[in-house]
Amino acid sequence: MSPGLSDFPQWSNRKWLLTVFLVFLLQVALILYLGERPSLPIPPPRFQTSIQLAADPLSEEQMASSPILSDPTLFALPQPKSFSGDAWFTFSPMEHSFANWDEPRRWLELDTNRLGMDFSSLVERREDQPWLIADKPMPPLAGIEILTAPQLVRTHSELRLEGDLARRPLVRPIELPSWANGDILTNSVAQLIVDSYGFTVSAILLSGSGFPEADQFALRFASSAQFAPLPFKAGEHPRADSLSFGRLAFEWHTIPPKMTNTARAAP
Repeated sequence: MSPGLSDFPQWSNRKWLLTVFLVFLLQVALILYLGERPSLPIPPPRFQTSIQLAADPLSEEQMASSPILSDPTLFALPQPKSFSGDAWFTFSPMEHSFANWDEPRRWLELDTNRLGMDFSSLVERREDQPWLIADKPMPPLAGIEILTAPQLVRTHSELRLEGDLARRPLVRPIELPSWANGDILTNSVAQLIVDSYGFTVSAILLSGSGFPEADQFALRFASSAQFAPLPFKAGEHPRADSLSFGRLAFEWHTIPPKMTNTARAAP
């Protein structure tokens, strides 16, 4: 037979209250033991600087006569009397001593068996050669032969293409004239802008030759010059905005001017 509920001992109200109170005390003890303890605050640092108030004339006189307070740069610059004197002026630098070390001498080895061998081989290879005295040519006579540098004499005027125009020949070549002038003319240089069809868009004279007629001729020819068009694929047309820049240098040839004899009137 299983025991009934009436067979177990019954607790009294006092016993129940005592059990609940003990459990409560146990929980409070566990909370106090396992709970986080507050840390003690760190005490603030002590203020080491002392402040003295000059309340009477005697204290003011003592503070004014103090040699430390009379220097205004006491706390601004390092000096022996300030707080940085021990760190800046009593510092002793470290001394470093170098060790005196020399590399030992290493003499080159001399092979005594090869002494004189190079000279002996030179003597053995030497061949007897006769003294050639009569075979030398006679020295040139002074004042007979005059060497002059060859000079290229221009026989006609020439045109030189420079820049992008050097790759585009003229459609109609021109034969430049020779100018009658007593002096040698410098080059007339014209700058050109040519479109893709070969026509001159702009022409200006960069430098003249000193002869107005030659410069005007060069400018007229540069303005009307026509060059070969730019190559393009079949079925396409050359672009009008494809411009070429270059220069035309006219190297002029001069001939002596004609002399005209004028008859002088009889006195």
